[in-house]
Parts: sequence; C-alpha cells; structure tokens
Amino acid sequence: SLLEIGKVYTDLADFSKALEYNEKSLNMFQEIKFERGVGICLNNIGTIYKNQSNYSKALEYYQNSLAIQQERTDTFEIMTCLNNIGAVYEHLSDYLKAKEYYEKGLKFAKEIKDADGIIRSLSGLGNILDTTGNKKEAAKYYIEALQLAKESGNLFIQSEVQHSLSEILETQGKYKEALGMFKTHILLRDSIFS
Repeated sequence: SLLEIGKVYTDLADFSKALEYNEKSLNMFQEIKFERGVGICLNNIGTIYKNQSNYSKALEYYQNSLAIQQERTDTFEIMTCLNNIGAVYEHLSDYLKAKEYYEKGLKFAKEIKDADGIIRSLSGLGNILDTTGNKKEAAKYYIEALQLAKESGNLFIQSEVQHSLSEILETQGKYKEALGMFKTHILLRDSIFS
C-alpha cells in the first residue's frame, strides 16, 4: 500500500518521497473517511518532520493524530502518539513535558501489555533523568528497559540502553562494568548494522 511505501522511504531517510506517499495515503483515507488511517498517516508525517528536526511541524501532526486516536479510543495508537510527542519534547529539551508524555505513554503501553511501547517509554524516561543529572534513577529505568528488550529480542534498544548504562557506570567510577557494557553495546550495534 501507499502507506507501507511511505514507511520504507522514511526508513531510507528519503523524506520527500516518504512525505509524498504519506500525503497520498492521507488524502485517500480522508476521502473514504477512514479515521484510523488518517490518524496513522498524520503520525507518520509527524515522524518524517521529527527526523528532519522540524519539531514544531512534528508536534502539530502528532497532536492532530493523537486527537483522532483519542476520539477513536485506540489505545495502541494513543500510546504511539504520546511516546512520539515525548520524544519531540525531549529533543526540544523540555524535559517536564517529555516526562509527562512518556509517563502517559507508559500507562497506555502497560494497559495493553505492549512490550515495545513500554520499552520506548522507559528508555525515554531514563534519557530525561540521565540528561537532568539523576543518574541513579535513570539507571533503574534503563535496567528495566534493557530486561524487557532482551525478553522481546529488541537488539536496537538493547544496544542503545547498554550504551547509556555504560556511561552512567563510568561516571560512578565502575570502569570495569562500564567497559563490559560498552563492549556489549558495540557488538549489538555492529550486528544490527552489518
């Protein structure tokens, strides 16, 4: 479908093509009044803008998607939008708003037992705590996210979280543990991208 082609172009970082296919899908879904599809397209377009660092546009599309998904009471899509909005606020260094959205996303993710959503929320919360200097609390969120990522086989998150944990361990003077965690991060990262 056009939507899937748009997602492929997003993954390939060909944002003009990704936008083109998502806008075509959006127009089609609007014509047939398929609200779920409209919401998903708006969310996808928000992601394209986020990937281009156009955070105001990303927020606009994510908020519009969220409104539609809340009206539809689609818990999975609501969780996705909340986590995406949290990520934008994290990029904007608005940590209070980012925390608020990640916590809301976590609530919905736990409600539907969505492992990836829980992991994403926990990682986001860990990032915020880490960035704002609360390393000990950040480590708790990262460890929980890492455990779930291992259980679900999510190598990308495992790699990212291990990297973050290695940095925290280093600041705590736990150099041997930090090095082990960093080596695991490198191995996972290299296995993903090779």
